[in-house]
Amino acid sequence: MQKWFQYCARMIRQPRAAALSMLREKEAVKLGFLYTVGFSFLYSLTSLLLYWRGNLPQGALLPISPEHWYLYQAFYTIPVGFVSIALLAVIAHGLARLLGGSGRWQDSWMLLSLASTLPWFFFTWLPETAFALIGRPFPWGATVEIVRQIIPALWQVVLGILVLRSAQQIAWWKSLVCILIGTIPFVFLFALFIR
Repeated sequence: MQKWFQYCARMIRQPRAAALSMLREKEAVKLGFLYTVGFSFLYSLTSLLLYWRGNLPQGALLPISPEHWYLYQAFYTIPVGFVSIALLAVIAHGLARLLGGSGRWQDSWMLLSLASTLPWFFFTWLPETAFALIGRPFPWGATVEIVRQIIPALWQVVLGILVLRSAQQIAWWKSLVCILIGTIPFVFLFALFIR
């Protein structure tokens, strides 16, 4: 677990150096799984807390009553989180290999799992959990909510480009293409299922 936290801290301070140091990690698959499922589990707990506090989602796309949304979300967050990040990693890794990349799948999985969860931890999980714990609805309006979603999305894309480039040893523009295409199902699944 100590390694898990060290990699997170280093990815914030020095993302490229962190990615390079993480290459050939013996426990890459396990670490990728821990980042993905760990974050999804935390978000599931927050969803339960939001349900118990009576919070209602905004802009729900599925035919689930607003009163029960967060209860359902608590149960499907882990599979949705896992599948969305796994699809991102599979697509980005596969495209990178087609574009001349030479890295291991395990490295792409681990690095993209961390790059995909770290930004959302700070901009969604922390504030939502804090307000759920104190029993208050989110105090920000629509503009702040949009910004709160755009910042981690951009951070995720930038980190994704850096880590995939490191893992696959490809040009930045190839990494950009792979990440943008790989992010499409991630965005779709999160927009559909997560509030």
